[in-house]
Amino acid sequence: MKKSDATSLAQEIVKLIQENNLDINKCIAQCYDGASVMSGVYSGVQQKISEIVPHAVYIHCYAHRLNLCLVDCIQNVPLIVDFFDSIQNFYKYLMNSQTRYELFIEAQKNKNVKVIHLERLVDTRWYYWYTSLQKVRSRYTVIIEVLTFLTEHGDQTVRAVGLLKILSTFKFIMILEVMVSVLECIHCLSCELQNSSIILSKAMLLVKSSRNNILKLRCEESWLKFHHKATEIAICNGIKTQTHSKHEKRKQTFNKHLNDYFVQSTLGKARCKEKDVSSLKVELLYQVIDRIVTQLDERFSKNEQVFDIFNVFDYTNADFLNAEFVAVNKFLDHYKGFQINSLSLPSEFSSIKATLELENMSQFKLELIFNIVLNLPFAFPETIKILSIMIKNFLRTSIGDERLNDLMVLGVETEEAKQINLNDAVDDFAKMKDRRYPLY
Repeated sequence: MKKSDATSLAQEIVKLIQENNLDINKCIAQCYDGASVMSGVYSGVQQKISEIVPHAVYIHCYAHRLNLCLVDCIQNVPLIVDFFDSIQNFYKYLMNSQTRYELFIEAQKNKNVKVIHLERLVDTRWYYWYTSLQKVRSRYTVIIEVLTFLTEHGDQTVRAVGLLKILSTFKFIMILEVMVSVLECIHCLSCELQNSSIILSKAMLLVKSSRNNILKLRCEESWLKFHHKATEIAICNGIKTQTHSKHEKRKQTFNKHLNDYFVQSTLGKARCKEKDVSSLKVELLYQVIDRIVTQLDERFSKNEQVFDIFNVFDYTNADFLNAEFVAVNKFLDHYKGFQINSLSLPSEFSSIKATLELENMSQFKLELIFNIVLNLPFAFPETIKILSIMIKNFLRTSIGDERLNDLMVLGVETEEAKQINLNDAVDDFAKMKDRRYPLY
């Protein structure tokens, strides 16, 4: 491929299908990431393929959707951004020196605890975010002791003082407890969405159950539980605790003469004292949960009408094996190219019910529907990992700081760059040294 535009990609996909003697009309769905070149409604790859196979519904990879949900939520909450920056800065500080790293390992051995290694935060791998916070919480005492020692010994004592000041606060412990619990609700979902054996119906069920688990944390009882755990950790490490206030402070009111004006803040408000821990309940816990739930509802609501067919095969649903269910007709209409016999469905559904009651397995003509339902894609973990490695390796080997700097200069000095004679530039480049391929 010489180009990576939507048309070229779509043509390459069709070419690959034809080379493997596959029938493109049997394509039931498409699963890509959310890049505009792939997901574009008017000119993306999914639209180009849909023009050839109208029933090939586009499914945005569930693993990518979940990652986007978390990124959008966390990047827009300043408290969380600062918290993860602190975690990452501590990891770099500890791991960039063999002496400091060995000191951390030795401190764990002296306490007769299992030696664990901290993990860096990776934007595209939320598994590491959860495990990283778990390890920080389980070795919090060791971390504080190591930083305290490094404030007086070592080559970067000032940096150690700054990190110790941030990490040894009750506010940091509270945020740690909240984020571990929130990410714990999503961790199982994140792992399962990368499992190649899971089917779409189970993935959709996992998303809904994870959403409900997160919502359960949005209550006073959960907040008090986080506060209690944080208090225990703080007391064990000699950190000053903050009492949780059950009553909200009276809201700030402005002078009635300012009613006709837009007021952002009063004079001196930016220099007021740090808010107490009770304010974190709304600014941290409730805000993070509300953002995640909103993002989950928004990003995982697409294609739901077509996929309501799963309810027909869910024995806990009221419409279990109900041939009159509206979703059945929508499903059959969407995949009408497969010529599924809708007239035989009522009798086959009733036969299945009777068979299940007698616990006797037999064959039915619903195999085509089952094959479509079971093979609907929702993620492509193995493929995206391979592509990610290939693309990142190419970029790392082909673009360095020097090349990026040169490109930036050309972008800034556009007018000067237009005056460059490209033929002369190639000749000058070729004369610098002997080339394996003649350029002139």
